[in-house]
Amino acid sequence: MVTFIWGIWHVPLLFQGFAFVYPWILILISVSIIITWLWIKTKGNLFVIALTHASVNASQAFIENRLVERNIGKEPLLAGWEMLGYGYLVVALMILLLDFNSFRDEHNFKIRDKK
Repeated sequence: MVTFIWGIWHVPLLFQGFAFVYPWILILISVSIIITWLWIKTKGNLFVIALTHASVNASQAFIENRLVERNIGKEPLLAGWEMLGYGYLVVALMILLLDFNSFRDEHNFKIRDKK
């Protein structure tokens, strides 16, 4: 659900061209997993979520600003976005592999509350 809502919010990024779609989706899915895990672990602490989102935006802005200043084209920018996406993917996969029970337990907890 986080990925879907976040994806809708960031749809204007898709107008930058098809080449941006792959790294954008990679980052979108990976960071959604990370943020959902943090939400569960911090029991809904919005400060931690906002700080995480700001960290993601800051790293992307840093890469974009460094590359745009040098006026070297879109290829390095796309490569930078891909590298960030793969980094976030590694973190997301580690979370899923090492702490999948958090996601399962949170889901089961909500089902039990409805009964």
